[in-house]
Amino acid sequence: MIARAQRFAHALNPALGVRAVVVFGSVARGDFSDHSDVDVLVVAEHLPQRPLDRFAVLGEAPDPIQPVAWTPQEWLGEVERGNPVAAEAREHGVWLLGGPGVLDARPTG
Repeated sequence: MIARAQRFAHALNPALGVRAVVVFGSVARGDFSDHSDVDVLVVAEHLPQRPLDRFAVLGEAPDPIQPVAWTPQEWLGEVERGNPVAAEAREHGVWLLGGPGVLDARPTG
């Protein structure tokens, strides 16, 4: 299942400015079943404002990939708020690209 997520990550449009891709949830923890979704968080610089529009720019996600997309600023905000997705990604995530250290650094300047 991780291999499917890797293929999805490698197929993402470079114009999105992808900073990180992480598998979270049951697949990352290793307690998944044959019927589990593969939860994938994509953190990218250039995403549409509306969350529903983000699915279009991520491209066709093959079954069972279930993508979620945040900007780096949204990542920081969700970490600060204790969002369960962010917490799960930080604690148990399988980072396919980037990592929490890259995303947690606040921009300077």
